[in-house]
Amino acid sequence: MGRMRAETLQRSADLHYAFYPRNDRDAWLFCSTYHVRDELIRTNVAYRDLEALRTSPDYMKRCKKHAFAMIRQFGMPTWFITLTSRDFHWPETLNAIRVAQGQPKFTDAELESMAFAERSNTVRSDPVTATRMYHRRLEAALKYLFLDCPETIGPVTDFYTMQEMNGRGTEHTHGLFWVKDAPQYGVASNEEVCAFVDKYVSCSIHGIDPSLLGCQTHVHSSTCKTRGANVCRFKFPRPPMRRTTILEPFRDDEISDDDFKRLRKKWADVHQYLQSLGKNHRDTRSFDEFLQDLDLDEDEYVRVVHSSLTQVTVLLQRNPCEIRINNYSRLVHPLWRGNMDIQLCLDPYAVAMYITSYVTKCDRGLRTALAAIRQAARHDGGSLREHIRKLGNTLIHHQAISATEAAMLVLGLKHRRTTRRLVFVPTR
Repeated sequence: MGRMRAETLQRSADLHYAFYPRNDRDAWLFCSTYHVRDELIRTNVAYRDLEALRTSPDYMKRCKKHAFAMIRQFGMPTWFITLTSRDFHWPETLNAIRVAQGQPKFTDAELESMAFAERSNTVRSDPVTATRMYHRRLEAALKYLFLDCPETIGPVTDFYTMQEMNGRGTEHTHGLFWVKDAPQYGVASNEEVCAFVDKYVSCSIHGIDPSLLGCQTHVHSSTCKTRGANVCRFKFPRPPMRRTTILEPFRDDEISDDDFKRLRKKWADVHQYLQSLGKNHRDTRSFDEFLQDLDLDEDEYVRVVHSSLTQVTVLLQRNPCEIRINNYSRLVHPLWRGNMDIQLCLDPYAVAMYITSYVTKCDRGLRTALAAIRQAARHDGGSLREHIRKLGNTLIHHQAISATEAAMLVLGLKHRRTTRRLVFVPTR
């Protein structure tokens, strides 16, 4: 209720500011003629004041412009990193909730023997404290693990991060990071880029604390397969490689149609074999033994994997027992103690897709409801002020949000973090 009242007051204040005639030049906003109202709606001028609501598509659009401005100013980001909350297993969060409820902290023995159901109930009993602890952990990670520690992913000069909630309401953070003097794909040699990736990124099970191996192992879920596809959209299981390699999709003049079809057929067999391996981390077979099982030599195997690609891809050095291990930073992961993903940014289009698909995505049901109201406004009567008020009410009442997101909004915790401030300068 507190969040709803706060956003209602914010929306009312924005409407009052937007439609109050501060001078004669602004009096045209009150014009009742339909062509003026329709022009404001058509050009989206009428919706600019909704940017103040953090859950609105207009706010997300502004965030996307901020990220695009940083890409244009500083060039290609080096890393795209995702950090996920694991508050059920973080002793600091569990003890903070315990203290907030007026009870003594858990002992080490109690934490070690605590069942998952009890951990879950503890966190759910106080989502406000859990959310505050996550944001404090994130702030510390951005400062001490990235900005102040060049050994983790390189000397970071700038970053841009945003919060997102998954279907279960768990909070996670997506971020773009710029590293000083990092080799760029297409400018530096592939060998130099691969050496840079190997320096900071790994998928080896030997570099993971056994207690964290489970959170870094991908398990298929309903979010993996979209639109009826039977393939994981996160590309798991990922093909083993002897060494880190950068591969581009085949060009039309690089391979014949018959050869490409032959390789794709072999890839279907390879992928089926990878699926059959499961997630057995104790599988001791080597890469050479893996090739023997497939009855392929290494060059042919690389060409088979090559045929499966639709965009430039970095394939990490990976053993057969690591086909479901997500990429991680050797130094960040044991300190964050939760799931993380780190990818090298290879081209501007991929970065733009990351931003629009992950960082700034809005609830589909909300987008549909808002689009219906905007469409109706072009055909129905009514003042522009009334139309904007309907949009504001829809933004508040048409969203299903988790307790974590509600706590973040009520407490005013940051939805995005960046090293740069965006200032819009009109040039027209």
